[in-house]
Amino acid sequence: MAWGEAVLERLGVSAKEPFLARLRLALRVDRINPLPWWRSLLLDETLPPEPEQGLPLLPPLRATGVRARRVYVLEWLAGRYTLGEREDYFLLEELRERGLLQRLPRRLRGLDPLFQEEMASRGEEVFLLYPEAGPSGPYAPLEKGERPEPLPPASLLEALPWEPFTPPSPRSQAPPPHLEVLRRYQECPFRAYAERFGLWDREEGAGWHLLPKELARLKEDPEVGPWLRAHQDHLEGMAFWRPWRGKRYALRLDGVRREGKTLHLYRLLPQGKSPDLDPKSRWTEWMALEALLQREDVDRVYLWTWTWLEAPRLQRQTPYRRDQSVPAAKEIHPHLEEALRGWEAGVFPPRPGPHCYTCSLGDVCRKEAL
Repeated sequence: MAWGEAVLERLGVSAKEPFLARLRLALRVDRINPLPWWRSLLLDETLPPEPEQGLPLLPPLRATGVRARRVYVLEWLAGRYTLGEREDYFLLEELRERGLLQRLPRRLRGLDPLFQEEMASRGEEVFLLYPEAGPSGPYAPLEKGERPEPLPPASLLEALPWEPFTPPSPRSQAPPPHLEVLRRYQECPFRAYAERFGLWDREEGAGWHLLPKELARLKEDPEVGPWLRAHQDHLEGMAFWRPWRGKRYALRLDGVRREGKTLHLYRLLPQGKSPDLDPKSRWTEWMALEALLQREDVDRVYLWTWTWLEAPRLQRQTPYRRDQSVPAAKEIHPHLEEALRGWEAGVFPPRPGPHCYTCSLGDVCRKEAL
C-alpha cells in the first residue's frame, strides 16, 4: 500500500483514496500478484460512481452489453450493491404504472430483476466472490449464484479434471537434521520436511557462513576487516557451526568458544536481525545450555547474541553455573517431545497458518486447491 501511494504521489494524483481502495481489493484477491487486478479494477468499474451534477446517463462501456469472457464481482455482500432510492429525473416512479406508461421498466433498485440482469450481462461468465468471514464472524453472500455453462478452457489449468488432485503427505524415516527443524515441524510439518531435503533455502546466519574459510580475504575488506579486528578476542578459538549429535536429535551450535571450564555460546545473526532467543522462536541454545551445565568439565556458560557487523551482546551479565536449572529449556521440553513423536511417525502434512506469509515454497502444499 505504501508503494501504491508513492506511485500515485509521483504521478501527481491528488485524490488517492479511490485508487488505493481498489488496490486493497486487488490485494484481497491476489496478494502475490495484485497489479493486474488493480489495473482491471481501475479500468472496469462494476458500478461507476454517480455524477455530482447533471443527468445520470448510461456510460458508453455499460451500453455495449457483454464486455468480457469472464467477470468477477467482488465483495458480494449485503449493503455493497444495494442502490438507493431517488427521484427519477424524467419520470416519477408512480407514473410508470399508469395507462400507456405501465409497461416501462422501473429503475434499478437493489436486488430487483433489472439489477440481476445488469450484473449477469457483464460477461459470458460471472463469478460472485465474497470473503467467508471477517473480524465480526462469518459472512453470508448477498445471494447464492448458479454456475453457468462452462466456456472452453482458457488455460491448461482449467482443462484439468474438476476433481482436485490431493497429493499424499510425504513420508520419511530419516532423523531430523538438527533441533531447529523440529521446532519448525510444530509450525508446519510439510515445511520442515522440505527443509530436511534442502528444498527451502534459509538465509540464517548470512555473512557468518563466510567464516572461517574466507577469513584472510575478509580481513582485507574495508568494512568487515576493522570489525573483525575490533572483536578478535571473541573470534580467537571459536568453532563455527559445531554439530552435537544426541540419541534422538542433533544440535547445530552457531559458535562455541572455550576458556578452561568456561564456555561461551554464540547465537550468530545476519546483519540487521534482532536477537531471537525467545523459547518460542529458538530452541538450540537453551537445550545446549541445559546439557552443558550437567557436564563435569564445564563450570560456567555465557550466552551471547552476535549480529553481523555489530558488537556481541550478553544474554545476561551473570553466567549460568553448573547444575543450575534453565527455565527456558523446561518450557521447551513438552513441545520438543510432541515434535519428536510426530517426526518419528514419519508423516508430514501441511499446516497452514500465519507462518505461511514467510514461506518460500510458493504454496506448493496447497496446489490441490487450484
